[in-house]
Amino acid sequence: MSTSTPLKSIFKPFHISSKKAGASKASTSPFSVLPSRELPVPPPDAPRVLVIGAGSRGTAYAKALVHPPSNVDSGELVRGVVVGVAEPDDGKRKRFSERYILCADEEKLEFSDWREMVTEEGKQRVTKVGVDGMLVCTLDHTHEEIILSLRSHFPTTHLFSEKPLTVSLQSLLRIQSSLRATPQIIFSIGHVLRYAPLLISLKKLLCEEQAIGDIIHIDWTEPVGHWHFAHSYVRGNWAETATSAPSLLTKCCHDVDILMWLLCSPHYRDPSAGNIEEELVPKPTHAGVPGIGVRRNPHLPTRITSTGTLVHFRKKNKPEKAGHATNCLECPAEHECTYSAKKIYLRDNGLRTGWPNKIVCPDIEGFTIPPDYEKVQSLLTSALKRDYATAETKSSGKPYYGRCVYESSNDVIDNQVVTLTWEDTPPSTGEKPNSPGYSSKTATLTMAGHTQAICERRGRVYGSRGEVEFSAATNTITVHDFISGGSRAIDPQKFGGSGHGGGDFGLINAFVGALRAVKNLGWDLERAQREWIGMDIEECVRNHAMVWAAEEARVGQKIVKWGEWWDNAIKQA
Repeated sequence: MSTSTPLKSIFKPFHISSKKAGASKASTSPFSVLPSRELPVPPPDAPRVLVIGAGSRGTAYAKALVHPPSNVDSGELVRGVVVGVAEPDDGKRKRFSERYILCADEEKLEFSDWREMVTEEGKQRVTKVGVDGMLVCTLDHTHEEIILSLRSHFPTTHLFSEKPLTVSLQSLLRIQSSLRATPQIIFSIGHVLRYAPLLISLKKLLCEEQAIGDIIHIDWTEPVGHWHFAHSYVRGNWAETATSAPSLLTKCCHDVDILMWLLCSPHYRDPSAGNIEEELVPKPTHAGVPGIGVRRNPHLPTRITSTGTLVHFRKKNKPEKAGHATNCLECPAEHECTYSAKKIYLRDNGLRTGWPNKIVCPDIEGFTIPPDYEKVQSLLTSALKRDYATAETKSSGKPYYGRCVYESSNDVIDNQVVTLTWEDTPPSTGEKPNSPGYSSKTATLTMAGHTQAICERRGRVYGSRGEVEFSAATNTITVHDFISGGSRAIDPQKFGGSGHGGGDFGLINAFVGALRAVKNLGWDLERAQREWIGMDIEECVRNHAMVWAAEEARVGQKIVKWGEWWDNAIKQA
């Protein structure tokens, strides 16, 4: 039996219109076409946000805020206003301002660098406009400096950071210390998967409804995608550990977070939560069903192991026919190579002006639709020609998208498996001895770089009373019941045009919802953090730290005991 589950019956503010959502994704559309529909003007007291970094992620969140998915009831949206941007690239800054900063000209804030914001003149401008929240959407290694500076110069401004929060454990703990300090603020992290309808539905099935009883094992796969891995982790910004971080952190920190979310913090029905329909204010994602936002003491893993290596993208795998060529545009084996830059950017992607081509050449993003294809091809070809002769002539951390994947300076691994193990733990004080969620269990995360699917997570969950399989590719969850022997399929509604299966919209809607709850509705910070964001800085830091524990297990070929490891990490900080 298959049932289509509109989110209106599960969560607020995700009320869906009667028309079923489309299956389009921002990342698979040739161009960045904005949805056309009339939306009510945000009220004068709507939360105001400023975006630092107008790249792919900053643009995605701004788009989701200004142009939310067309199948979301506009009456249920938490409207916010983008009032500013800090971006060093003139073209990106101009395009961002024209598309997403829709306030009066005298209120627009445009900075060529985030450091301009923290000058006396910059702070006066920000204060005059009244910025409630800032989104840090720059490259990973810049996050710590920016966050610590913002905490110093704008101590009461709420913050969002793109994931990962930072690139080292020591840096992570310094950020934690800053965010713990007074004055307290709302803080959110870019773990978009938590806010995707498919995974919200999975969380409800497993943790609240306990549809398959006690969870015994989760088998989770992140299929990165063969050419996507080459684009981002061989040629791109995240190719080298020294200038970025391990691929488990940069690609899969939110996959680790999801496993911790599902297995560490059991939920239960709380009769005191009341009837959600009695609430006059739209309820946040995690509190849309009684009990879904009630968190108990976390049941933490006891052991972590991991294996993995850089398997394919090495010089020994270079086609013999390629000879001494280091750039795809001059390679005799180009037409036969899976990872040919000409194939990926000029042929397979049809000269599109969106992702991934706009990463290779940002200038093409500003072209009209349809663009001048000859000009697009000329600019992309010119960008792909950029290369270096030797390691000494390579600019550190700079991406070279035309470079041979077998002659690149990449060192992050392309295949990894992480195993998390939990032991039986007594329930929290005041709970029944047989309270669910504290039994022994395991989880495996597979990061596979060589896949056909691109970032469409899939997996199975094995329980004491049944089994669940899920797929982001088909947007389905199938529940198999051991008692009845029957199966049922659940098809969560999708948010058309919002990346990460609707998670981009869900995340920014939750952040702005928390800001509105504090600013306009009189909520205290703790309540807004818990009920709208659904996690606090402690959980965010712990789930990030789990990645470094897994990396230590992989590199050292050992079993890491989480409790001891975490205690030592805190002592050494």
